[in-house]
Amino acid sequence: MRDVWNLPSESKFWYTGDDWLQNLLDMESEEGRTKILLILWRSWHLREDCLRNNGRESIGSSVQFLQNYEEELRGAAGSEEGPGSKVKEYGRETREQNTEIDANQWKPPGQGTVKINTDAAFLAGTGESAAGVVGRDSQGLVLMSVYKKLPRCQSAEEAEAHAALVGLQAMAGVYKGQIILEMDNQNIANELISQEQTRSPNYALIMDIRNAMAGFEACNVSCVKR
Repeated sequence: MRDVWNLPSESKFWYTGDDWLQNLLDMESEEGRTKILLILWRSWHLREDCLRNNGRESIGSSVQFLQNYEEELRGAAGSEEGPGSKVKEYGRETREQNTEIDANQWKPPGQGTVKINTDAAFLAGTGESAAGVVGRDSQGLVLMSVYKKLPRCQSAEEAEAHAALVGLQAMAGVYKGQIILEMDNQNIANELISQEQTRSPNYALIMDIRNAMAGFEACNVSCVKR
């Protein structure tokens, strides 16, 4: 990982007492803390793979997975609705026109609405996938955030659909008012926006997402490019 990420020296990872990890994280930037935690999370996954599966996960695939996942998380944290993005309140479609948006700045939802940004990392070679979701109110206050390893997926679209479901389920535990579900996969967004019965290979997931959306006071779906 040191070839692609700027990490603390090896000695900083030595166990020096009960608070060694807290002390290490306190000395790092927010980006550094995120990368360290991702490495520890991945290390635990590899341990479990050795104990419970065949233990054949390669170092190279782990490096690629963590790179992709960290990039996806940064994208999710900085995502926004693009100009003329298509938005739909479940059962009623609208069109937002916005011509003056900073492409690098997250756009907050309106008062009384929570925006859920979802994203997924997917490795085509192995099907290994993970979701990153965050829900924030109109002031930018984080109400929930989840990083979760997903079941092995057949496609990036399946992983994105899983991430959307993870986000809705997590938010339902803390808030059931008006929400915006924002993702960067146009096909999945279109499936959720459409009133027609889907013929997607992700049919079961789409139906689960629609059922989860129905549990909120109102749910808008939007798609943005990252």
